[in-house]
Amino acid sequence: MNIKQIETNMNKLIIKTCQISILAFLFFAFQNCSNSSKENKVQVKTVLELVDAVNGGKPGDLIFISSGVYELDSTQQLTPKSGMTIQGAGIGKTILTAVDIWTPGLKGLPANEQDVNKVNQQPYLFKLESIKDFTISDMTFTATKLHGAIFANKCSNLNIFNIKFVDFRWSSIYTFDIRKFLVHDCIFEDAGGKVEFLGAGIFNNRTVHGDFFNCKMYSTLERKNAFVGFKGMGNDSSRIHHNTVETGDYGWAFVLEYMHSDNSFIEIDHNRFNERISIPRGGGGGTYPKNGYSFWIHHNYLTGYSEVIEGPRGGLIVDHNLVELTVEKDGGNFYTDHDNNEVLGSLDFHNNLIKNPGRGIFWSIGKYNDLHFSNNHVIANTTITPREDGLFDINGNSDFENIEIKDNIIEINGLSRPLMRNDKSRKLAKIENNHFVNVADTMQYENKRSTAKAGLIEPLNFECGYKNEYRVNGWSAVQTPEQTK
Repeated sequence: MNIKQIETNMNKLIIKTCQISILAFLFFAFQNCSNSSKENKVQVKTVLELVDAVNGGKPGDLIFISSGVYELDSTQQLTPKSGMTIQGAGIGKTILTAVDIWTPGLKGLPANEQDVNKVNQQPYLFKLESIKDFTISDMTFTATKLHGAIFANKCSNLNIFNIKFVDFRWSSIYTFDIRKFLVHDCIFEDAGGKVEFLGAGIFNNRTVHGDFFNCKMYSTLERKNAFVGFKGMGNDSSRIHHNTVETGDYGWAFVLEYMHSDNSFIEIDHNRFNERISIPRGGGGGTYPKNGYSFWIHHNYLTGYSEVIEGPRGGLIVDHNLVELTVEKDGGNFYTDHDNNEVLGSLDFHNNLIKNPGRGIFWSIGKYNDLHFSNNHVIANTTITPREDGLFDINGNSDFENIEIKDNIIEINGLSRPLMRNDKSRKLAKIENNHFVNVADTMQYENKRSTAKAGLIEPLNFECGYKNEYRVNGWSAVQTPEQTK
């Protein structure tokens, strides 16, 4: 055997030995991981076991909560560690609640929305503080005297799903400064708001990369227990989609309230909402990314009070929505702005179906210099009041160079109404290629016709709401059996 053959055989042996060593290492590593995983799985059946497993456990523990009712007292607030997964036996099977003598009252409510240190953080079943990679699922939370179920601050990668929240005093989930936040496939019943300045099902402040979907929120109690569905301040790059929020027939409640702060890249789509969307940012409508948006509201089925969107807000896009209002709840305008400031940003409304817009379509106290209302179809029936004002009330001091109402179909049935509420708007706004029916002031502007299509460019045909429980097809919205996907 020559040297070359010896070297070749030795190399083969070395390779073989290395392969065996690697396989052995992987085998033992797998065994150790498996053993470690088994050691970190904890099954609990009592309150004391639950508190010990969560508060005394290790990061990465997997905690299974057996079926049963677990009543926590004020000394047993649960404080999970990073990497923990807490899983119940299912909604209605594993129930976490509070003992009757845990009565924190309304101390600290309404909660501070900007300074977390001024919030009463104790009246919650769970407190998450500076943890990451936490998951909780498959159970019911209810505690009529507590402020909420989950309080979280400075956390990342939280995943909350398949949980039913029932009857809390403020907000079922209340958070500050969360990065990567998922809440999905949850039910919120009478989920908060039993105090002035309503709490919410999900009240999240300064969230970045939030994803909230397949949630159903509804109120069954009297008016004083109304709550907001989604609420927050100062969020970024988040999506709220495929939810159903029915806060109660109060005529004033909010399904969504992202208020008084700058927000960017907030997408609100494929929801079924029965009350108004409140997104005001006083003093100019807020900032938003260049070539981006603050809010993008699309493919939603919207009903309820005639004030559907409350501003001011710059960088707003509203498209492909079915807005189905009644002639009775006619006290508001589809878009309303009570702030006496110039809005620094654009508003773009296109490809929407809007029925019975109440007082009108657009009303503001402050100036708007970049407003586009195009390719929408509006049907305005005589309201119960009845309303006789124009559909658009635009501040006469606005810069009308970039204000246009074009390529729309606007039909007024019964009592005729004008398009605009002041002469300056009629003279300076770009009113072009609209198809008008029974609009009173058409002789006061040119409405130059073109070959462009008036009305929707694309038909409305989409599913929306919790597990796609609604099908929108044109002017029709039909509730379908809830899907399981």
